[in-house]
Amino acid sequence: MKYRIVALFLLVAHLASTQSIGVRAGWNFNTFSGPLEANESYAYTNGIHFGINYGYKLSSTFMVRAELLYNQTGTKQKFDGPSYYLIYTPEKTVYEKGRRLLDLEITTSYISLPITAVFQLGKKWEVYGGLSPNFLINPSGRGTVRFYSSEHPNDIIMKQTLDYSYFKDEALGASTTNTGYVKIIVEGEVVNLPKAVGAYYQNDVKSANRLNWLNLSTVAGVNYFLNRGFYIGGRVEYGLFDVTNNQMDFTLEKYNDDFSVSKRDDKDIQLTFQASLGFRF
Repeated sequence: MKYRIVALFLLVAHLASTQSIGVRAGWNFNTFSGPLEANESYAYTNGIHFGINYGYKLSSTFMVRAELLYNQTGTKQKFDGPSYYLIYTPEKTVYEKGRRLLDLEITTSYISLPITAVFQLGKKWEVYGGLSPNFLINPSGRGTVRFYSSEHPNDIIMKQTLDYSYFKDEALGASTTNTGYVKIIVEGEVVNLPKAVGAYYQNDVKSANRLNWLNLSTVAGVNYFLNRGFYIGGRVEYGLFDVTNNQMDFTLEKYNDDFSVSKRDDKDIQLTFQASLGFRF
């Protein structure tokens, strides 16, 4: 009996020395990287991340680690220049030329499952790299758009609040938070536009969601241990898939001669820098 107890004790000690469970949380600094139109820009946003991880040691200096994370990413999209606005009336669609000022903060929250190879550099440092499949949940956007008509400057001038829920919003839909209307004059008639609009208000058809539900990113980082359990770390994540769906990603610069709007055949990449505080058991 005592040999069984000793064997069990040795097995538990072995598992404790080769496996680890941890928690990690911190800040994200995010943006999109990709081709831009002449008057468009992307800027950084802040977000958070938190989750748990499991590691298995294959040697004294090498470990494989898997994580389950909530990862809040996104970007700030700005546009200021010549553009267009589609005005939908019961009789027809009016394609109005003018100047658009867009200020939109996009939030793309993911459930992420990073798998990384970890190399320990002494007792204090470790470096790692790997891949992370990311599953999008409840993407949203908040901001404003201003439009000043160049063809009818006295009749068509407006400001609208952008309140986007990319998975839920429908084509031509106002925001669920809309509380009033903006009055403009189109061909001598007063037209009421909602003050707050949804993600696809400018689209008469929603063929897909603007943001893709699956992303895959490469990850690389470094951790510094303050003691045996606590550590601080930094990580960079670079997406491999297009964040935006080209079926619903339209140019902002102008419409075509046949009164259609061109789709953007480009690749928007999610770029994220993380600063973390973690604890490993």
